[in-house]
Amino acid sequence: MLGDTHPVETAPPPMPSYRPVTVAARLKLEEILARRWGRKHADSCLRALARWDGWRVPTEPEFLAAVPYLSRQARARKVRQAKDELADMRALPPFTGDDALLPLKVAFGIVPASALVLPEQRCLSPLHLLAIIGRGMPMAQAVAKACGGFWLVDVSTLQRQVDARGEEQDVRLPELAHYEEPLRSPAGTAAMVDWLTF
Repeated sequence: MLGDTHPVETAPPPMPSYRPVTVAARLKLEEILARRWGRKHADSCLRALARWDGWRVPTEPEFLAAVPYLSRQARARKVRQAKDELADMRALPPFTGDDALLPLKVAFGIVPASALVLPEQRCLSPLHLLAIIGRGMPMAQAVAKACGGFWLVDVSTLQRQVDARGEEQDVRLPELAHYEEPLRSPAGTAAMVDWLTF
């Protein structure tokens, strides 16, 4: 109703659509970790994250909104609680993917609702990220900055993407070779350019 002084209630913003981590984001993360903490600590962080394939990493603003304002004692307590929850979270099934019939089967009661696992149900909190990495706030923030908002993907999947892209380029480059023509200037063009520059 117009003129109503009550604020209009809006729905919370929807979760972003499923975006698996890209090769560029993964390489950026590896570079940041290796440059700042060295290869040994970077490898341990990447190994810890590798076990969480299919889980969404919180974004840097989400991380900064949740973690820095806690006192040390409160943060340590909450990280311990999050660490205790990790084993139960790892036991959860992975999300079900792009099966278009599964939501209909759940809606009609053919399969239980627990059979449908959406990507939005596999999100790590900032405290879970701290507990997984186990190396403190700066490293967890670097991970959130490089891969925040993406769902983690296994390295073998990323390698298959790179290989497929390379094969596509190998097929496409010979097709583009006939478009290459040597650049030659017609006779007298150089004199014209000299005359125009004076």
